Amino acid sequence: MLWEREDELALLHGMLADASGSGGRVVLVRGEAEIGKSALVAGFLAEIADRAHVLFGECDDLLAPQPSARCGT
Repeated sequence: MLWEREDELALLHGMLADASGSGGRVVLVRGEAEIGKSALVAGFLAEIADRAHVLFGECDDLLAPQPSARCGT
């Protein structure tokens, strides 16, 4: 259960309803770190799992240190 996300869920459900007649939708969920974006999307996807085909993507945090590839001999 998501707390205080009724408006956001209603918006997502409305976009899903509109998508069926228009060929699809793309939704970007953005916001500050740790405010519940992933939980919102996961909750929404759980609610619609039997009604829609969904492609899900997420961004790589480009500010996080990345491992460097080194070749040794």
